[in-house]
Amino acid sequence: ARGGSAEEVAVASGAELVRPKDAYDLGRKIMYLYNSPLIRDEMKKHGREFVIENHSKQVRLQKTLEVYSRCYRRRIYGDPHSVHG
Repeated sequence: ARGGSAEEVAVASGAELVRPKDAYDLGRKIMYLYNSPLIRDEMKKHGREFVIENHSKQVRLQKTLEVYSRCYRRRIYGDPHSVHG
């Protein structure tokens, strides 16, 4: 899984997305969070965990190495899914 889309972050943090170009929806959700400190804290906790699990330096490094590995296999073997080497 790639991770990082707005929908994924929202689900991971327990958040709801705001309907595009809907100021009323945005205002309603802001007020809900403003009046719900426990929910804000949970969302903050889950959102941070999601970012650490999916976007930490180690995860980014691993994803970069996977891209390099696929490029190398494609160049050497002509097959991006090759299991050689």
